[in-house]
Parts: sequence; structure tokens; C-alpha cells
Amino acid sequence: MKHGYFRPKELPCFVTYTNEKTHKIIEENFYRAPLFTGQIQGVGPRYCPSIEDKINRFRDKLRHQLFLEPQTYSAGEYYVNGLSTSLPYEVQEQIIHSIEGLENAIITRYGYAIEYDYSQPTNLFHTLESRIVKSLYLAGQINGTTGYEEAAAQGILAGINAALSILYTQGKSKRESLVLSREESYIGVMIDDLVTKGTNEPYRVFTSRAEYRLLLREDNACFRMLPYSRELGLLDEEILNQLEVDLENIEKHLPILSESYTPNKQNLERLTRIGEEGFQNKCHFGLILGRDSMKPTKMRKLDPRFSGLSARALKQLQIHAKYQNYIEKQSEQIKRSEKNLHIEIPLDFSFEGISGLSLEVIEKLTLAKPKTLKEAKLISGITPASLEVLELHIALYHKRQKEKK
Repeated sequence: MKHGYFRPKELPCFVTYTNEKTHKIIEENFYRAPLFTGQIQGVGPRYCPSIEDKINRFRDKLRHQLFLEPQTYSAGEYYVNGLSTSLPYEVQEQIIHSIEGLENAIITRYGYAIEYDYSQPTNLFHTLESRIVKSLYLAGQINGTTGYEEAAAQGILAGINAALSILYTQGKSKRESLVLSREESYIGVMIDDLVTKGTNEPYRVFTSRAEYRLLLREDNACFRMLPYSRELGLLDEEILNQLEVDLENIEKHLPILSESYTPNKQNLERLTRIGEEGFQNKCHFGLILGRDSMKPTKMRKLDPRFSGLSARALKQLQIHAKYQNYIEKQSEQIKRSEKNLHIEIPLDFSFEGISGLSLEVIEKLTLAKPKTLKEAKLISGITPASLEVLELHIALYHKRQKEKK
């Protein structure tokens, strides 16, 4: 296996569906489901409901899709994705055998329901340290989240901060804590949501929760986290060095995208040779590079300046070529937001009656009396949207004061 190359063996998944017989079996046993008997009081995860919940809420549907996912290389055991249930064992047997393709299936592990309590995440700092118990860090479902990814993300941040707090106290680290912002990571979005807003149902991360999701891409995560990886020693030296070279090359070659491309015989011949045609008029070079068909090998042949760049660096340049204007606009928006955090809140400024702020936010701001928007941002329950409303009303306040003079 090549160094750094990972490609596990892939196995096929299959699809099947529930049917009217399945639905009837489930309906006839609603009275035995903890979800309906009152045995379970909590709110279940919104995005992966039990099959009895789906049948109850969407009875008009003739069938529900199920995915059969192999659990081992021998494919001797399959997980039935979409059929989570808390019904009794004998009912589960009937349900499985009513489904096409599973008539003779043997259940190796039965479904079950759980109900867990959680600690209010608003009682945490952004480091995931408890505000109530010093040096206690919480991560995972105890903070009201659901999903493996959410738990893993909290786990690594809580672990890093717990270690840093000890190392800093011992004088072995210059950094006291690590807090990722909403602008630089989905982990930052999730933790900020939990700590400032709290949650009344199992929380999951979605791209729609991030204001700057165009910058939070899978392809650039290694570059976004590069400074922290270097500082905290989270990656091998060889990988870190290569990423730094790639980042330097990306920044160095970005201006090429804005260069003017003027068609001439040599340029057109070069484009034809690599199978890229249709550029008879003057345009930006980025328009050519932004084509889906423009692979790294073609980019190197198109312009000698790209010859020494890695495929990863070239991929970033191509993405910038496609979305350059949007990326620049969002980057400027982030800079403006950061600058606005230093806006001072007048001493006689009243939060009462501000439309757009909830009673909870008004109460917290009145009690805390923050001096700046940055201080207001650190208050539990103060959302980015609240800060925008506050910024607008501070501007209106100053305008009224000027008019009085």
C-alpha cells in the first residue's frame, strides 16, 4: 500500500421497501411501542425516526425505503437502515419477514429504544468546559447531540482543551485553550450553536447552519486547520510541510485566475491539443480553468507555471476559478463582522423594546451590560442574528444622537 493511500474494499448495498402488510403489523402493535405508551417521554432524533413513528405520521405513504448495508467483509450480517424500532422481539420477526427479500432472514441483533438525559449545553464555555464545575469537560450526547460525527468533533475539542489547560498551568504550552470560530469550521458552528442557543431536541450539524458554508468545504479543511495542526503537533512533519508548500503555491498562483486571456494561434492550438475549445473571445484565464473537464494533467499542459504544483493545489485553484467572486464576497463579509465586534455599546443604551431580539436575549443583555458587541457575543444565548440586530440599533442610536445636536 502506498504511503498515505487508503482505499478499503467496497461492498454493495441493497435497497428494499416496506409494504402494506408491514404497515398493518406495525399499526396493530402501536399499543406495545414505548414511544406511544408513554414509557419514553423524550423527543427522538428528528432525522432518523423509528419505523413505528414513520407509519404513524405518514400513513398515506404506501412504502418506506430501506437500505441493506453489509456489516462485515463476509457480508453475513446486514444492517437494515431505516427500520429502527422498539417493538417486541416477536413483532420484529413478523416485520422483517413481511419485507421483500427478507422473507427468510434471521435477526442476529434486535432493535431497541433508548432515552437519555442531557446536560444543558448553555452551561458550557466554548472550550466545552463546564461553567459550573471547573476542569470538567463534556462531549457527545451528554451535550444534547446525536450522531457519531458530532460526538467525535466534541471529543477531540474537549480533549485538546483539557490537555491544554493542564499544559498551560504547568508552563508547557503558550496556548491556554482552542476555540474554533463559526467562520473557520463546522465544529465551531456546532459548539457555538450548543453553547449560545442550547437545544430542546437531539442536535445535528447541517451545512445550512453555517453562515459561511461556501468557505467551509471538505476540500480545504486541511488548509483551514493547518495552523492548529502545526502548533499542536496533530500531523506528521512530512504531511505538514507538504500542506504548507501547497498553500504557498495556491496563494502564489491565485492572481493567474484574473489574468486576461487573449486568443491567438499559439493559445488556441494549446487548448485544442488538450481537448479544451470554444474560447475564441477574450476572457479571464479563470474561466478556462473553471471548467469541470479541466483536470490537473490538463492544467499542467496548459500553462508551464502549473507544472510543479500538486493535484491538491491545482484542485484548489480550479475551485477558486469557479467561485472566486463568491469566495471574495464571503471573505469580506467575515472581515466586516470581525471588525464590527469592536463596536462599543453606549452606556445609556437600552435593550428594551428592540424588535428582532427575543425577551430572553433582552433580559440577558440588560443583566450582563456588555461594553462591546464582542462581549455581547460571549453571553450564552446571544446568536449571530441577535448581534446583527444589535449593531443596526446601535447605528440608529448614534444617528438619533447626531440629529439631536
